Amino acid sequence: SVVAKLAVDALGPKKILAVLMPDTSTPEECMTDARAMAEEWGIEVLDIKIKPMVDAISDTLECEDKASLGNVKSRSRMVILYHQAREKHLLVLGTGNKSEILTGYFTKWGDGASDLCPIGDLYKTQVRKLAGKIGIPKKVVDRVPSGDLWPGQTDEAELGIDYETLDRI
Repeated sequence: SVVAKLAVDALGPKKILAVLMPDTSTPEECMTDARAMAEEWGIEVLDIKIKPMVDAISDTLECEDKASLGNVKSRSRMVILYHQAREKHLLVLGTGNKSEILTGYFTKWGDGASDLCPIGDLYKTQVRKLAGKIGIPKKVVDRVPSGDLWPGQTDEAELGIDYETLDRI
């Protein structure tokens, strides 16, 4: 949300494309909020369901554990983003932050890939503060961070530490 809003503010909505890539583990509330923000900011939205791609890859590779399947989901999303970027002559903006980058909490060639990473030098706690200042809805800012890669998955549970503590370290 922060990266999309920064891009709109810097370049204008006509130069931004939001690609929503839900899976069966993606809460509908997240998609509803994303669509509402995109509409408010005047951003074009593509909605591409990743399940068929994920199923084909995970069946071929016999991925059975949730972490492996999560990586397949993340990489499938990046394939979609780079395809859209090539077709439409756009750049892929990354959403990784310094907390994730420094701890290696990302999927290589998945959510860790991008052409530009506008918030890569901001810690997660700084991203949250910035979000509030640029008009991201409070319920989105306050949402527990998750890639929604499987039901109940949260970033902090996987990291084994909350962002407040991590960023102080």
